[in-house]
Amino acid sequence: MDWPMTACGPKAGQIFSEDWNTPYGTAPFSQITEADYMPAILAGIEAQKAEIRAIVDNPDAPTFENTIAAYELSGDLLSKVSGVFFNLSESDSTPTIQQIEEEVTPIITEASDAIFMDEGFFARVKAVYENMDGLDREQQMVTKKLYERFVRNGVGLDAEKKARFAEINSRLAVLSQKFGQNLLAENNAFRDAIGVTVSAYPTFMATCEDRALREKAFKAYSSRCNNGGEHDNNAIVLEIMKLRTEKANLLGYKTSAEYLLADKMAGNPETVDAFLQPIMDASMRKAKEEIADMEAVAGHKIEPWDWFYYAEKVRALKYDLDESVTGPYFTADSVSKGVFAAAEKV
Repeated sequence: MDWPMTACGPKAGQIFSEDWNTPYGTAPFSQITEADYMPAILAGIEAQKAEIRAIVDNPDAPTFENTIAAYELSGDLLSKVSGVFFNLSESDSTPTIQQIEEEVTPIITEASDAIFMDEGFFARVKAVYENMDGLDREQQMVTKKLYERFVRNGVGLDAEKKARFAEINSRLAVLSQKFGQNLLAENNAFRDAIGVTVSAYPTFMATCEDRALREKAFKAYSSRCNNGGEHDNNAIVLEIMKLRTEKANLLGYKTSAEYLLADKMAGNPETVDAFLQPIMDASMRKAKEEIADMEAVAGHKIEPWDWFYYAEKVRALKYDLDESVTGPYFTADSVSKGVFAAAEKV
């Protein structure tokens, strides 16, 4: 692998091509610098391009091994660096990481579109897809999913629509990345204002006796990215909705919901609605019963910031259940042992 020259020298990013002698092969973050990510991502994209080109240029007739499996085994370097980088950007980001994310997101999306709009590659995948009788069930499923990914990414569109489809994908990737950055910033602001992380919010709301503080926490939590501030996501959400609809329309679907469900078990929005409505009706009836129980304990109207707190009170009164007592039985170790024990019996 020829690594791009950078201000940090010719080996910036090379750590991602090395084997990591760490517990469970986790990333050695102490050895990775922010300057490593961009060269490694670009190198990963180029490596996968070469792997895909080798599949397309293969003179042998398309088979599962030389086409489908070859694709599944491609892109290792890109997957490795992307997995580390995007997990970091979503959990412990910095201004530099955010800048890199803004730069690489459309590049990665463009590279993916180039693969799944490659008609030569699709022709080989289609040939395997149309002759799957000799494949086992797992191979058939992998082949089917890869074939459908091409179709759902617009490989069958004309040149003009392909170009627009790619533009939409690129813009959606940028908007999703911006949405995530805004949410991360608002989560951090929530932590600074309330003193707990968003992941600890349910526990905080169930145990905080200060009703005014619970109200403050609820309003801060529920208005993240929806407060007209610097990190407001309303305009982003609207644009995402419009672009998803246009993308679905290009492929012949009326709505983005139809497009998203077409390859799922439900198949269409009507089936999902028919499944969810009885659940919604039953949930609403139960919620009204629970509100009545909570108001009897609280002695006042239950507001949204009261729900977790008084639900816990009612649970303790009605079922004599104290989660601090049952908690030790549900540690990660206990749960994993239970899951595996059940799996062995099955």
